[in-house]
Amino acid sequence: MGAGTISLSTLIEYILQRTYQELTILSELLPRKTDMERKIEIVQFASRTRQLFVRLLALVKWANSASKVDKCALISSFLDQQAMLFVDTADMLARMSRETLIHARLPSFSLPCAIDVLTTGTYPRLPACIKERIVPPDPITVEEKRETLSRLDQIIEHRLVTADLPRHMRRPTIANGRVKFIVPHEFMITLTLMGDGVKIPWRLLDIDFLVEDPDTGDGKALVHSLQVMYIHELVQSRLMDNDRPLHDLYNCLHSFCQSLQLEVLFSQTQRLKEQRLSENIRIEEYLAGRSLVISYWRFAHSFLFVTFAIHVDDHEPDKPLQISHFPHIQGSASIKVAMALKSDQLSMEKLLVHTIQMRSLAILEDLKREFKLLVPGPCEVRDLPTVLYVTVVEPCMDSEKLCLTVNMMTGSVLVSVDCHSTEVTNKIQECLNSDRKGLRKLLSEFRLWLGTRRCEHSMQLLQVTSQPTLPLVNLGGHPLEDLGTNVLFVKFPKEAEYYLVRCLDYKFFSLQTTAVSHEQVVDGMGATLSSDVSVPSVTGLTHPLPVHKSTAYLKAGHLMQLDAFACTQGPWAPLFDLEEKELDMLNRKRKVEPAMKRPRGSPYFVSPLVHVLASFEDKIPFIALGNELQNRGLPHQGIQLEAQGAGLALPLLQTPKCPDLNEKSNERMLSDLLSVKFRVQRKGARAWLVEVAFANCPVQSSTPREQGPVHRLYLCYDVQSPDPYPKIIQNFIDDWNALAHLYQAVLEFSEVLKENNNFQGALEIKSHNYKRITMAYGPDKCYSATVQYMTAEKQFRVALGTIGPAPVSNCHTLTLTHLQKDLNASGSLAGLAQTLIDTWSPLTAIGKITVAPQTTKPGQSMPGCAILPQSSRHVRLVFRGLFCLDLHLLSSHVVGIRDGAYSVFDTSKVVDGLLPIPGFKTFLNFYMDDTAKQVQRRSTTEDDNPPSPMGMDSIDSFMAHSTAAVHSPAPLRSIKQQQQDASKMHNPMTPPSNPCTPASPRICQPLPSPAGSNFPLASPPSLQQVITPSPSNVMAPSPGNLPVPSPSFAPTPSPSSLGMQLQSPANTFISPQAGVLSPPSRVLPQRSWAASIPTQLSHDAMHKMFSPAPPPTGSNLLAEQPLATPIERFLGCVFFLRNFKRILSAMDNLSLVPCTEQSVMQFKGESLQHRVFINPTHYQTLHLTCTPLDAFASQWDSEELQYLDKYFEAKVASGFFKVNILTGFSRLLGAPFRLLKDFVQIMRLELVTHNLTVSSTDCFVQVPEANLKWHVQWCLTVPHGISPIAGGNASPAGTIAVVMKAKILFILQLTRNTALGGEPQTIIAPILYDKSNNQTQMMDAWSNNSQAEVAISQMFQRFAEFNSNPASCSIYPAIRELLSNLTF
Repeated sequence: MGAGTISLSTLIEYILQRTYQELTILSELLPRKTDMERKIEIVQFASRTRQLFVRLLALVKWANSASKVDKCALISSFLDQQAMLFVDTADMLARMSRETLIHARLPSFSLPCAIDVLTTGTYPRLPACIKERIVPPDPITVEEKRETLSRLDQIIEHRLVTADLPRHMRRPTIANGRVKFIVPHEFMITLTLMGDGVKIPWRLLDIDFLVEDPDTGDGKALVHSLQVMYIHELVQSRLMDNDRPLHDLYNCLHSFCQSLQLEVLFSQTQRLKEQRLSENIRIEEYLAGRSLVISYWRFAHSFLFVTFAIHVDDHEPDKPLQISHFPHIQGSASIKVAMALKSDQLSMEKLLVHTIQMRSLAILEDLKREFKLLVPGPCEVRDLPTVLYVTVVEPCMDSEKLCLTVNMMTGSVLVSVDCHSTEVTNKIQECLNSDRKGLRKLLSEFRLWLGTRRCEHSMQLLQVTSQPTLPLVNLGGHPLEDLGTNVLFVKFPKEAEYYLVRCLDYKFFSLQTTAVSHEQVVDGMGATLSSDVSVPSVTGLTHPLPVHKSTAYLKAGHLMQLDAFACTQGPWAPLFDLEEKELDMLNRKRKVEPAMKRPRGSPYFVSPLVHVLASFEDKIPFIALGNELQNRGLPHQGIQLEAQGAGLALPLLQTPKCPDLNEKSNERMLSDLLSVKFRVQRKGARAWLVEVAFANCPVQSSTPREQGPVHRLYLCYDVQSPDPYPKIIQNFIDDWNALAHLYQAVLEFSEVLKENNNFQGALEIKSHNYKRITMAYGPDKCYSATVQYMTAEKQFRVALGTIGPAPVSNCHTLTLTHLQKDLNASGSLAGLAQTLIDTWSPLTAIGKITVAPQTTKPGQSMPGCAILPQSSRHVRLVFRGLFCLDLHLLSSHVVGIRDGAYSVFDTSKVVDGLLPIPGFKTFLNFYMDDTAKQVQRRSTTEDDNPPSPMGMDSIDSFMAHSTAAVHSPAPLRSIKQQQQDASKMHNPMTPPSNPCTPASPRICQPLPSPAGSNFPLASPPSLQQVITPSPSNVMAPSPGNLPVPSPSFAPTPSPSSLGMQLQSPANTFISPQAGVLSPPSRVLPQRSWAASIPTQLSHDAMHKMFSPAPPPTGSNLLAEQPLATPIERFLGCVFFLRNFKRILSAMDNLSLVPCTEQSVMQFKGESLQHRVFINPTHYQTLHLTCTPLDAFASQWDSEELQYLDKYFEAKVASGFFKVNILTGFSRLLGAPFRLLKDFVQIMRLELVTHNLTVSSTDCFVQVPEANLKWHVQWCLTVPHGISPIAGGNASPAGTIAVVMKAKILFILQLTRNTALGGEPQTIIAPILYDKSNNQTQMMDAWSNNSQAEVAISQMFQRFAEFNSNPASCSIYPAIRELLSNLTF
């Protein structure tokens, strides 16, 4: 573009910016100008802008047609420029050849400069002029600045002391060489001096105007920046050559601020008039910078006009704005009215409100002087807004006083009573706003109205409604006509059928009404009622009433006069002045009564009316309830007054009958029953309260409030329904049936408690209130069971909970359904208590087992351990959906445990879907203690005879023998009779299905008793006792030499469900007191069905087996591994052995090796043969032993193999025994020899981090790896937080993280070594190894491109470039290099 031209887009942008700036200035300045000035400015702006854009339009049109000329001019200019360049180039070359190059010589070498550059690296020989012209001089120091400013402060202070300051600017602030003057709410200026000369004028640095618009300013500055700049220049000019510069400065700025204040008040007034006050105010006159006159109360009758003016003081201009009122305010308000405008309250609305308040005060004071001549009581002027309170009658409450105030908008007088206006007050108001004639007569009418209002207030205290008339259809000939016209009907909202009628002579009548529909009214009158039919009202007059189909009518019924004296002076009511009257009669002296007694309480409280209303309302519900009781056949004693007049009650003479209750319990309950009373609860929501009092409670609870000879029970019933009484009586009958059923159960339970001491110490009756009974049991009585009978369901309901700081939640929550079913089947609380005591300990232990699911495949999970309660004493545990444990919770602190995979009917068969647990019997024998050995019984014929399928005959036979040892207060049947009953039952022939499926008969249809399980012998028992061998007798590492299992058991009915206390079944045959000697234990041959026969363990042994604990001594466990229970570790080991075979069968590079040992598995890979076995010492850990093959015997070190074994124990076969971890480890074992060696080295580095290292003697030693910056950990499964592969699906956490194909993928977790310094940090690194080119790299597709991952990828690339030994595997060297040198 040529010189002197400008782009069209730039020109349009400049024009738009100029137009926008002018429009912004107009928007800020126009609101402060008059309407005419606004219009002028807008027209001028529009004209200028139009001319500008017209010229722009012409320019655009010309530019559109001049494109060709412009192109030619550009071409010509470009050619001229090129020709000039060629000419200049030729001239310069000629001049150089003729003049410059003739005398050109090479300069001599600058040796000093070269020496400086080579030795020091700098060039210090530049000319000094460069430094002087380019490098600025050093700034002055901080101390020099401080001294300069301090000296300048002294000069300013001296100038101020010697100068004459205005009186509003005599509090300056001097700091940092400046002086600041602040005139509050006007302006703030900052001055300084440019030297210490006397004639040097003041320099104005800054001006800030403090005038604000608090109402409509919206936080914007009132003065534009251009105006501030102009005032700044004006004031600075006046500071030059002036004898009194500061006075001139103040006068100039003060005058401007006053003008600005008047402008703010003027704009506020305009907004008030436009938005809210409308025509109530008016601007009479406004002189800019001089005055503002406002008029208000333009519609007042007492004044022609009311104004006030805000103006500048002509005599003393430095004063604030002055206020003048017209007409002048008289009285005490004249000294309160504002005479000057406060700068901090620059609000026209506040000024107007204050002025109106003072003028209203003057009007009310004038009315006060007038009312003092007309009323007997005092007149007071108080409150804000100001109100005149006139006492018309004596005595008088504040709410009854006549309130007079002034309307702030119009100035008229407003009259009201208690913030309400009535017809009488409206008349008084019209009188006061006019000529005030007839005011005395209106005050008399107000006194009569006030008396009626007092009666209404008295009735409002009782929440009743009153009305002068009722829509009655049968008034003609009814006794209501004789009561006269001045009557009042009182309606009770809760009893709509009853009305109380009050006459002027304070006579009271009870009126019962009936609702009548429109059709009934038409049928009764014989014609359809129209809107103009005259209906007689209760006032005795006849007037037309609008009759519609939706109108409610009433039919008057029985009318009865009430005795007001009986209501006010009845039983327990004080007799007024009784003692004084009796004294007067004895002395026969006449007592002079005072002329006027001061009433008690409120003056408008009519005491007889309130007493009658309260008494009548209290008795109405009892009358209706008594009628309903009579209809149900429940006699009562009638309404009775409680002692000391506390309230009314309705006692019953006979309780409801309970057909299901036996005769003994019914007689005992009626003999203990003291009373049943109905009362009404009126506090809060209205309800019926039934008090039931009992004596001789069957059981003694530990609750303090339930102590004592008499126990009171309260039943509450709601009355919110329209007709509540039938429902209340029915609910009471249902609750009584529930009390009777629970009472019968508690009565039987009390007899068991008296005759049996087994519950002492183990059970505590926490609470018994006849509606429910709460029993506490367990450790420190921290568990609770509450029993309550539900009438609607016709069964008992059990609620479980905890008391105090319980360690865990209630353990019986698992078997709650079975407990409740057993209780409803037997009705025995003793059986429930016995079951709770016998089973809380094993159930608490079962609750400690881990039930969290385990991830197997993406989107699939396997349950960890499922708890399936079969009955209240039978629980099944299904581990990983494969292994099942049958737990029978017996008495005598013993639990029977068997392998649930075997059928109960035939131990040679296995339930579908389950697998037997190898070595389970041997594992259980480790936990047998003396308690279990004393209870367990063994058959001597077990060696020769295989176990036969158990039938119900053997179960019943064992039940008959076991019940012979029962200690129960009730007589028991003989064993022979029980056997006969048992013989009637047929043996079940259908084998059980899988207990994990919903259709399992073992779950849906449990055995005869869900309450408990004992185990009879499979063959006829003998009285010989055999003791199970201890774990020390097990010599072989595998379960090959197992002891003979204990006798076979099956679930049987629990005697506890029958309300009986049972000892152990073994006590019937084997008793330590009987002196029976125990023969030595015998080692029996192993049976495949050994675990199908229950093994009895004590509760302590079960807690030890089901409580999380570290592995036995000698086992390796990482710090982050969770603790597992011994039973979980055992089942996990068995589960791993089974899955190991399945995993190896699917792998090509690992093959199984036949092995005859049980619980042992062998397999081999390319270079190693592995042996996996369960530790025979405790059966809780799984071990791996690696042996090199003959071809690789010299290439494997013993320590490497030991590290591999230790890694399997510490990382794989521990924790929750996850199958995916085992699968990932198996893939590592199947790696080629070179890769497996490097994998073992990485495992060694991880074990070193946890101090799990080995030496050649298999001892733990410290390996010196402390110089590594990072610790490594092998992630056999995908960890949390890793991103999905680019372009693929996300791999959920827990899936296998080792892939062995053409390329090998594995994941490592790097943790910063904090011992060497640095913040703790963890990195997840997916590593990819390519076997074809022996290269280890970061997997880019799984990377987030974070800083750490980029650094790892770069280190692997550098290692691949400079690898010194490319023939060996690069995995371990690359990882070692990464751990040693990774920084980012």
